[in-house]
Amino acid sequence: MKFQKINKVMLIFPPARISTVGDKAVCPPMGLSYLASVIRDKYEVKILDSVVLGRNQERRLAWSYFEYGLSSDQIVQEVDKFSPQLVGISCLFSHHLPLIKELCGKIKQLSPEIITVTGGTHPSFLPEQSFKYSPGLDFIVIGEGEESFPAL
Repeated sequence: MKFQKINKVMLIFPPARISTVGDKAVCPPMGLSYLASVIRDKYEVKILDSVVLGRNQERRLAWSYFEYGLSSDQIVQEVDKFSPQLVGISCLFSHHLPLIKELCGKIKQLSPEIITVTGGTHPSFLPEQSFKYSPGLDFIVIGEGEESFPAL
């Protein structure tokens, strides 16, 4: 990986996955909002809440659950428009990990120089597994991101 000056950071809240018997919910991505508030004085920051922007877009993933929010291709289009040097993707739940893998791979195809980062519950507890599963992932922020993410 080539080191570069970072001017723009995009923080992504991934699509939601729920049971087919569940109701959709939209909650503000507070973790990403906290991160943005900590780094906004040094970087241009954009939060992409794919759940809100794609709330009416549904994709059935199996007979018992579905995903709603922007598709991975739509998310990558937004990354391309913003042209960040670093993309952080929230991974609060284990079911987000396949999407992290897909997004990191597509972002690296778009531009291998973009630094990809994830953090949240799953990668904090299983960082080695998360790295092995997601080859396009560059870094994992463990624990409270408000402290470790700016240091990265």
